Amino acid sequence: MTTRRASSIAFTGAAFVLAACGAGAADPGESRSDAATGPSSSAPTAQGKLPLDANGCIDLAAHRPRPIPLRGKLVVTYVEPTLDNMCEWDEAARSYWCRSASRESEACAEVSGTFWCPVADPPPERLGDPQELASFDLENPGAGVRRWTNDVLHEAELDVSEDGTKVVYAVRKRLDAFEDGLGIWVADADGSNAKKVVDRAGHTGIPTWLPPNAERFIFLADGLHVFDTRTATTTDVAITGFDRGLVVDPGVAHDGKKLTFKADERGGNRPAVYVMDFDGTKGSQVKQLTRGFSDHDPVFSKDDRKILFERFYGKGDWDDFEDRLGNPEANKWGIVEVDVATGEERVLVPHDACGRHFFWLPTISPDGAHVMFVHDYVAEDGYQDLWVADIDGGNAQPVPGTKGFHWFDWTK
Repeated sequence: MTTRRASSIAFTGAAFVLAACGAGAADPGESRSDAATGPSSSAPTAQGKLPLDANGCIDLAAHRPRPIPLRGKLVVTYVEPTLDNMCEWDEAARSYWCRSASRESEACAEVSGTFWCPVADPPPERLGDPQELASFDLENPGAGVRRWTNDVLHEAELDVSEDGTKVVYAVRKRLDAFEDGLGIWVADADGSNAKKVVDRAGHTGIPTWLPPNAERFIFLADGLHVFDTRTATTTDVAITGFDRGLVVDPGVAHDGKKLTFKADERGGNRPAVYVMDFDGTKGSQVKQLTRGFSDHDPVFSKDDRKILFERFYGKGDWDDFEDRLGNPEANKWGIVEVDVATGEERVLVPHDACGRHFFWLPTISPDGAHVMFVHDYVAEDGYQDLWVADIDGGNAQPVPGTKGFHWFDWTK
């Protein structure tokens, strides 16, 4: 199984809706590859690659991908469409927005035929983020998801163990409310026997199994820690010569001998990708692999020779933007690969200079031949789904039946 961590970036269709509400309501309070900055012509950079026009914008009308047959299943968190009465928290406005059948006040905003109104104190049953755990059969997408939970909490950053027996995940009250963490949970691979194993409140998450089985996992809580499911004990991870408090998005190599992470040594929001030797309790020989951009969510290829991640190409820090609908600069994200030994980079999925398509959170297929990732279509009627491509980025295309999927892992 591929390890799956989540970055502190987490955008859903609802988040874009809220951006539109905030805009429409009455005051609710150095790249190493030329492909990284967009080609100068409208021709695709390689056969099967996403074509870019003269402005560097993705031209899906000119894209003719070869179909990719999919095998295995996904474990996902899923936005249940029937939970459309939920209220969403707007961090910028420090208030909730709730769906309404009518314009309740002048502060309400109408987005694609739906009214969103600010509500200071919504009822408890309308709070939370309905991101629920589920499984999805890639060979039978018409069957839809098999939902595991129904607790109106945000279940996030899941990872399936290398042996396919267990799933570990974080639970929070809301999508990006890291301060409202509710611990780390483990369940069987079919969703049964779920139980909390790390009972830490606050900013706790991003659990990742340590190969080869489901005995230990690494997680983030003001530094890195390893939890042993056999003894229920936690060990702090020491990183030689590095401030562990800056380490985010850990990902473990399939042979268990290396660990990758993102960090900004300045303590800011333009992190680079690092790799280090790892013995299960401490790290050494820390090496910076990327620089000059803002890089997130590193994950090892199946042979552990490459690391894939998403890169922000916009100006400033990636989280500087309150209105993502109105600012294409905020949505310039693509998928990049870096060679662990040489540091050589290759753009797999280019960013969209027009800010309409947003690609992030890469995950490798069980056989190592493909990469799957989250795609956001940025518009008032936008949506989020999963896409898949060959491991070199060719033939990128939507995965049928995956609208509303967020965190995920791909297993046999």
